[in-house]
Formats: sequence, C-alpha cells, structure tokens
Amino acid sequence: MQRRRIQRVTTAGLATAAIASLVAACGSSGGGSPSSSSSSSSSAALSGTLNGSGSTFQLTFQQEAISGFKSVQSGVTVNYGGGGSGKGRTDLASGVVNYAGSDSTIPPAETANFKGKTVLFISEKKAALEVVRRRLADIKLDAYCLEVHSDKARKTEVIEQLKAPLAANVPKTQAKWQATSESLGKSRLRLNEYVEALHYRYPCELSIYECTGWLCRNPAATAARGP
Repeated sequence: MQRRRIQRVTTAGLATAAIASLVAACGSSGGGSPSSSSSSSSSAALSGTLNGSGSTFQLTFQQEAISGFKSVQSGVTVNYGGGGSGKGRTDLASGVVNYAGSDSTIPPAETANFKGKTVLFISEKKAALEVVRRRLADIKLDAYCLEVHSDKARKTEVIEQLKAPLAANVPKTQAKWQATSESLGKSRLRLNEYVEALHYRYPCELSIYECTGWLCRNPAATAARGP
C-alpha cells in the first residue's frame, strides 16, 4: 500500500512539473496563454488559463496533477476535458487546446498535422519515451534528443548529449538538391526528345502521332509499306 501511495505521489509530481513547464512555455509566447507577473519571491506567480483534452483514462491522473499544481500556482486555471486520445491530438494540432493527453505517441498518419510546430512530449513511462526516440533515430534526428528523464542521469552523459548535435553530420542539402535538379533536367530532355520524334512531320506531311491515330480509327485499313 505504501509503495502504491509513493507511485501516486510521484505521478502527481511529474504531472505538476509537466504543467509548470507548459505554463512557462505558453507564458513566454504571449497571447491568451498564462503570463508571469513580477514577484519578490524566488518563483514568479503565474496567471491565465490552460485548456486540455484527450485520454479519458488519464482523467484521474490529470485531476490529481492539476490539484497539485494549483496548490503552488493558484492564479492559473487548468481545464482538462477528456474526449479520447484522438480528439486530444486533433485539438492540439488545430490549436483548440494548449496541451493534450494521449495513451500513445503521435501516429505517422497524424504527423503532418504537427508539421512546423513544437511539441513538448511528456510521459511517465520510459518505454513511451524510447518509442519516440527510436522514431526520431529512424529519420536521423536522434542526435537532437536530450535524455534527462532519470534522476540518475550523470552530468558527463548530459554534456555528451549536448555535444552530439554539434558533431552531427548535417545533410548536404544544397549539393543533394543540385544533383536532383540535374537528374530531373536530363529526364525532361529525354521526354522532350520522345515528344519531338512523335510529332515530327515526314515528307508525306504526316507524323507518327497522326498515323497512329488514323490507324486506331480505321482498324480495317490495309497496311502499306513506304518506298
């Protein structure tokens, strides 16, 4: 029983930290999101409203996390409406909510909805984070991941991860584009040669295109061989 209680407290603490991160991020972007006000204390007081939706399975977890966050930031109103993981991701992509709860990572079919956007991914379980990391590794972006999800992470490991993006081989975009452009140019020339040959008019004032069309319209015609 005591172990389960510790797990619940830890879960609430993780969610509270996550909401605090979201509040800080939203506050720095301006708009209708929570903003920070000056305070003589070491931690600035926040105000505003955060709206969320998503997994109904997480409702109890979200309510506990919101309650814990409200105990330290009473000026912020946090709402979580449930509705399902799919609805949460859709609402987040369209800007209806500030955060979403999902029982799975963003499916490949929905990644286009988040193109050009910054997504803060928070998970209680390391396995879920590993799934995201593997997907980023598949598209050569794992060097830009910073793993600090464990209180056992060592300083040297974090520093090495920070060095990784600087040492990563940046794709030669310009050179690749040039090569692709030249290849497309050659393909265009070959296609144009085919079109020119098809429509070239011979001394009989007919082209292969016209002759082929006439034969298709007159299948019973007798073929004649030219001189």
